Amino acid sequence: MHPKVLSKNAWDLVRRLAKSGILEGWMLAGGTGLALQFGHRYSEDLDLFRPESFDTEKMLHELSGIGKVEVQQRASGTLHTVLQGVRLSFLEAQADFLFPGSRYRGLTVADPLDIAVMKLIAVGGRGSRKDFVDLYFLFRQGVSLESMFKKLRRRFQGIDYNEYDLMKSLVYFEDAESEPMPDMIRDVSWEEVRDSIVREVRRLS
Repeated sequence: MHPKVLSKNAWDLVRRLAKSGILEGWMLAGGTGLALQFGHRYSEDLDLFRPESFDTEKMLHELSGIGKVEVQQRASGTLHTVLQGVRLSFLEAQADFLFPGSRYRGLTVADPLDIAVMKLIAVGGRGSRKDFVDLYFLFRQGVSLESMFKKLRRRFQGIDYNEYDLMKSLVYFEDAESEPMPDMIRDVSWEEVRDSIVREVRRLS
C-alpha cells in the first residue's frame, strides 16, 4: 500500500471513522482505492461502497458524531458529503464485489479487478481524465482490457449494460481533454494514456 496518496488530514478522518465503527461493512473503491495500491497519483476522495441498502439519515447522524457534515447530494443509496475537509461518499453498489478486498489502516480496500470493472462503468457514463489515467495504470500492472470485460460479465450478470457502448466510450476523450491531469506521483503524459487505451481497444476489437 502507498499511504502517501492521502493527506494527513484524510488519514486522521479515516482513523476517527474506523474507531467509531462507521466503516464496518464498507469497501473503499474508486480512484483512491486504486491509488493506495498502485501509488500512481494523489487522491482525496473517499468513495465507500456496499451492495446492501443503507439508511442515509442514520448515516448522517453517525457522521455528525465525528464533526460537522456538509451534505452535497443525498438520494436513495447515495450520500455525498464533506467531512473534516474531505469528500466522503457512501454508495450502494450495483452488485456484490467479486473479491474480499484488503484490510489497511481501518479500511477495507477493494481488489484492483473490482475497481477496474467499476472504472469501465464510469467511463461508459462520462469518462473523466482521472478514470482514463487509472485504466492506463491498470494496463501497466498487467490487467488487460479483455480480463476487465470478463470480470464485468461475472459481476454484473443480469444487470443491463451494453459492451459495444462501453468500448466506444473508451475511445471518446472529448470531455477528458478539457480537464487537467490529476496530481500525479508517477509521471505519464496524457498522450501516452490516450494512445495506450486506443491500442488496448483495437487489440480487443
